[in-house]
Amino acid sequence: MKELNFKVTAVAIMMAIGAISITFTSCQKDNAIIDNDNSINHPSHSEINLTSIKRTRNQQELDYMNFAKSLSIVDNNSEVRNFLISEALKELNGDYEILYSMIKNHTFSDGEDFETKIIDNSEGTLTSDNLINYPLLSINMPVNIDMAESVTPFVVYTVEHDEELMYGFTNNQQSFSISGIEEPNNPYWVVRDNERYNEDGTLVDGLEEAIALGKINADNPYADMKNTRAGRGQGDKEILWSFKVPNLKAIESWGDGCPEIKVTAVRSANGGGVEKTWQLAQYKRKVYGYASWLKEGTNVCNWKVANQGPVIVYNIIEDDGGGTTSNSVTVPGQNGGPSTTVAVAGKSRDKQMGTQSVWNTDYFQKYNLGFFGFYNQNVY
Repeated sequence: MKELNFKVTAVAIMMAIGAISITFTSCQKDNAIIDNDNSINHPSHSEINLTSIKRTRNQQELDYMNFAKSLSIVDNNSEVRNFLISEALKELNGDYEILYSMIKNHTFSDGEDFETKIIDNSEGTLTSDNLINYPLLSINMPVNIDMAESVTPFVVYTVEHDEELMYGFTNNQQSFSISGIEEPNNPYWVVRDNERYNEDGTLVDGLEEAIALGKINADNPYADMKNTRAGRGQGDKEILWSFKVPNLKAIESWGDGCPEIKVTAVRSANGGGVEKTWQLAQYKRKVYGYASWLKEGTNVCNWKVANQGPVIVYNIIEDDGGGTTSNSVTVPGQNGGPSTTVAVAGKSRDKQMGTQSVWNTDYFQKYNLGFFGFYNQNVY
């Protein structure tokens, strides 16, 4: 499988350098988090002229940038910061994310609600009328949340996915850039769209069950197969036993939080079709690559060649949300016949990770597919 490359938003800025003015100045090391975090550019980080950014970025990115800057001010208030940390720790969607619409009306001891604090510290750039346009606007702390009470987090923002470089603000509103690939050593709030909620505030289909399963299995080892014989008997249970991602940062920027993986089993019989779909969602990024994702295996089907065909194709995507669309999965033909193309439901920002064909005559084995590994086996 061809290795994925992350999108680099900095390229767009570099291409536009002839038309705009971008200034880089040396910033003093005003906070220990910059000195100690190897992810931030050293010995100084880039100070980006915000006027230039306003002329080159779309309205959503501009609003998220201003929201992040205002949050970097508001978060200096310990009451606000402790409230945000407590909300993130609820893990309502299985990750340390807070949907802005759910907390904007929370009132603090000074009588102000959260939205008022954000707007009042935005230097006139944000209003309730434009914030309401972003129902998926969220605040996330994907890494190092256990340090957030002792180290004041900085704030980064993104409207893209899997960015190699992200921008943000320190707690005294100096702007900086940080790697989106290498996980930082300190806590950061990330302002971005939420991938796990629908616009009405409900969880995406299948995610609630996937989150519960992830919590059950978070500390379990990567399960070994029980059987290694070749071939299946008619009607044997086909089990997807466990699922693992050995290199998390290869498929998801740390700023995007925990990935959401969707696995679809496509049968080859009767013109092909979707046999079963799983939504997999781990709830802690640190243990993502070490956890068994399926509790004691998940039954794909009772495999009969007449019903499922001689081959089942597993299609794996990393779900990044977006509008409804479909992916095409090619299923080998039966008895040397022509292959079949099957449409599998997806979203417009999905990353297609690849497919794996499993034949009825194969050994029960471990498969490695790009950045993924999974076991299949029969259970008696």
